[in-house]
Amino acid sequence: MTTSHRASFLLVTTGVLGVLLGACSGGADPAPAAPAPLPAAAPRTAPGLPPSAGQPMSSPQPVSFPHSELDADDQFGDGARVLIEETELPVTGHVAVYDQAGTVLGSAPVRPGAHRGAAVTLEPALRKGTHSLRAVLTVDDGDGKYDPAHDAPVRDDGTDNDLEDDQFLYTVG
Repeated sequence: MTTSHRASFLLVTTGVLGVLLGACSGGADPAPAAPAPLPAAAPRTAPGLPPSAGQPMSSPQPVSFPHSELDADDQFGDGARVLIEETELPVTGHVAVYDQAGTVLGSAPVRPGAHRGAAVTLEPALRKGTHSLRAVLTVDDGDGKYDPAHDAPVRDDGTDNDLEDDQFLYTVG
C-alpha cells in the first residue's frame, strides 16, 4: 500500500470511527428524536376523514413513535365537552375531536408523557341525541395551537399503520 493510500485509508477510518463514537456517546437521556415522515398520502381535510365541502386541503404526513396511545370511551354529557380517557406521546401534541363529517369540534393540548382524563371543549356544543365522534392524536408543529393543516397525525405503535385514533359515541340528554 502506498503512502497516499494509507493516508486516505486512515482518514476514512478515522471519520467513520468519529461518526460511530459520536452516535454512541451518552449522558443524560436525550430528547426523543424527531419522527420520520411516512410515505406520501392523498390530501385530506383531517387525518383519515373526508374533505368538508368537497375542498381537499394538504396536511402533514403521519409520524410514528415507539410509544403512543389514545383512548376515548363512550360517554354521556351535556354536549359541551368530552373526556379523553388516556393519551401518551413522547413529544408535545394535541388530541382533536371530529364529527362524522370530518369537522373539528374541539382540541386540547397533550404534554409529553402518559396522561389520563384530558377534557376537550366542543364548539359548538352537541345537540340532544347520540353522536359518533372520533378523537385523533397529533404532534404539534411548534406553535402550541391545533391546526390539521400543520400538526401531523400520529400512527399507532402497532404494525398495522393505522392512525392513533379512537371512535366513540357521545350521548346528550
